[in-house]
Amino acid sequence: MRGEGLRRLLAAADRIGLRAEVIAALGRARKITRGPKPARALKEIGLSSDLPAAVPTSAGVIDGLRALDLRGRRVGVQLYGEEPNRPTRAIVHRYGDRALFLAVDRCSVYCRHCTRRRITFAEGEGFDRAAVEEGIAYVRAHREVRDVVVSGGDPLVLSDERLVAILAGLRAIPHVQILRVATRAPVTCPMRVTPDLAALLRRFAPLFVVTHFNHPKELTPDARAACEASSRAGIRMSSE
Repeated sequence: MRGEGLRRLLAAADRIGLRAEVIAALGRARKITRGPKPARALKEIGLSSDLPAAVPTSAGVIDGLRALDLRGRRVGVQLYGEEPNRPTRAIVHRYGDRALFLAVDRCSVYCRHCTRRRITFAEGEGFDRAAVEEGIAYVRAHREVRDVVVSGGDPLVLSDERLVAILAGLRAIPHVQILRVATRAPVTCPMRVTPDLAALLRRFAPLFVVTHFNHPKELTPDARAACEASSRAGIRMSSE
């Protein structure tokens, strides 16, 4: 990146107080793209290089907390506008008939392109039982909400018991017509999506599972089996 594009990027970084972080990120990117050994460069800055080079995920998955030094929590607040529309810890309500329910602040993997990294390993109480109950109460009190997306974090890192408590609480609200679960588990942890889990999710139909494949090579036999288990249980699936 050079010329006018670079100047505009640094000007934007100055406005939100992240100039040093942006310069560091550009330096890391240059090291990856121009270094003689990209895999070693990826490892040195905390990015996974275990997947085949042909799979874009290998440069897109953050390996542990080291690369979360560039969490960009303030950037997330500025760019995505969720915080001004977050009436409770667990709820983002930007659109009238639709609400986002933040169930957890953990994932199986941490993606470089994540738009919610500011809440990863949230400081303070995170998303405990009180946050969940407060979120369900908010949806119950707002009759205009008919569609709830359960996300986070990745809700499928929760135990079945905690997941059921959230889904059951939301499904018991008469004006909630649609439940969606946003998860990368079919890609990142396909063994989590068992026939038993699929049967459990079916109890809350109509329920949709929204997953996210970055590349055809991510559709492994295990990932395919996870998706097929959900489909056979009557759960509608889509991929971003």
